[in-house]
Amino acid sequence: MVSIQVSSYTLDTLQIYFAWDDDLYTYLKERGFGQSGFRRKTLPIIYSDNCESTTGVVERRRKYVIPPNYFGKTFEELGWKPTDKETEPIIPSEKPKLTISLIDGNILKFRIKPQVNGKEQYHLEYSTMAAFGRLYTNWAILVLSINDFKDLISRLQEILSIPDTDFIDVPIYEEAKQAQREEMFFVKVPIASYKFSLGEFLYAKDFLYMNGFSGKIPSLIFKNEPPYLEKMEPILKVGFVHTTEEQGFEVRKPQIALKVAQDKITTSLRGKPTKVKGIITLEEADENYFRVPARTFVRSSRTLIKRYLS
Repeated sequence: MVSIQVSSYTLDTLQIYFAWDDDLYTYLKERGFGQSGFRRKTLPIIYSDNCESTTGVVERRRKYVIPPNYFGKTFEELGWKPTDKETEPIIPSEKPKLTISLIDGNILKFRIKPQVNGKEQYHLEYSTMAAFGRLYTNWAILVLSINDFKDLISRLQEILSIPDTDFIDVPIYEEAKQAQREEMFFVKVPIASYKFSLGEFLYAKDFLYMNGFSGKIPSLIFKNEPPYLEKMEPILKVGFVHTTEEQGFEVRKPQIALKVAQDKITTSLRGKPTKVKGIITLEEADENYFRVPARTFVRSSRTLIKRYLS
């Protein structure tokens, strides 16, 4: 396998909703998580906000934050400022990295790097909708600035020798605004495989063990193969978003969201209707990435650029 690094960018936002996978919760609960009087019984959400990039401030007050004592830290250690509410600290801008590599000339690997310069670049949140999340479609969300996205596509066009004249106008879909979701116009890109693991997020890892879990933390895996496709049919939504006050959101610059989405409904281990986020696998190493066909990604993304970013 030949891998060439294309580029690396600082994410505007990272959200991974591990708490919405019903089978992952069942697996961890059966191995002690949240049992025997332990304090926290719900899985954490991974959330980062590069507020310097998105809103021009170096820190901001967050909501729904899991306090650091639940994973063995203090506010002072993390550089957070406590407020009148334990779950609403002021958190400095968080800057996880996204590294993109081209594998064997035809597959793009998007690799999340949650630690930068030895520091965790995210915080843990609790879901106010965990009971309903198993039926939510979008569950791993990476947001890039417009400039970084256009730079990525330009680099890929050059590496893959795709000229501007090689243009295919693919369908653009609309994701309607909801209470906690902005309107998005997106193209669909097939996913070749992915892997998401709570174990790579050290705060989350400590959170699980401090709240009763014992054993190896599993990963959520997808491969474009029959055993996986029986349970799930994920796609990558590459979308243009622009939040405004008129929509009921905070004003931000236009951005590009990469959303790992899974809409197929099956039945969870507990017999509940669910949208499986990944097949539970014990596999080294703990990593968080997804892979997509390179040329399909570029050609589909150029449709967005032509429509919204030209």
